Amino acid sequence: MKTVKTIGTKNKTYTYKPVAIKYYATPAKLSYKVTKASTITLKVRATSRKVTVKYVDRYNNATIKPAKIEMAPVGKTASFTPVSISGYQVTSTATKKLANVKLDSTVAFTYDKLFKLTQNMVAIDTKKSLGTSSQMVKRGQTVTVRPTPVANYVTPAIQKVQVNKDTTATFNYQRLYNVTVNAVGSDGAKLGTTNQTVQQGKSVTVTPKAYPGYATPVSQKVTPTKDMTVTVTYPKF
Repeated sequence: MKTVKTIGTKNKTYTYKPVAIKYYATPAKLSYKVTKASTITLKVRATSRKVTVKYVDRYNNATIKPAKIEMAPVGKTASFTPVSISGYQVTSTATKKLANVKLDSTVAFTYDKLFKLTQNMVAIDTKKSLGTSSQMVKRGQTVTVRPTPVANYVTPAIQKVQVNKDTTATFNYQRLYNVTVNAVGSDGAKLGTTNQTVQQGKSVTVTPKAYPGYATPVSQKVTPTKDMTVTVTYPKF
């Protein structure tokens, strides 16, 4: 621990006061008589022990934050709590304890790396983004991503994504077009209006509704490429 050299006169008695050493109890004064060159060994008792607190990645055991050295009183119970580390999530927030501390020890806290999972919503008709959202996900975790409903678009199916790096889940949204059917009599009378939605790339058969006093026209098949209005003329009886 420490070596102190001194000199003295032969056959003379001296009192030695041991030097203080941090984290060790200082022994009592010692009397000794000088008869020849010699060595006096003093045994000191530790009052504290070194505890190395490590922070490691659970996936590969890599150090993600420099270890912290703390001193724990000998014979006592020492408690340690994990710290927050940016970009990581501790696997357990429980306090770790060392009971009846006797020797130097090591305590390790494990963390999961967090990656960004982005949901990108894209309109098929315009190729433009309809919006994005993101969340932080632990490495190796499989996430069920549910697409956000967007007005006038068909909501795509959910996706299961395993995250091992920053990841983007792209959802393609098909447009829903509004088809408005105006029913007009041959005499100019406005008989009514109906509305329905049609998925992009799909066709729909417009079946005219029956109105009293008018002949019902034949059905029409339309394939909209945008919101559209179909005017159906009803011959008056």
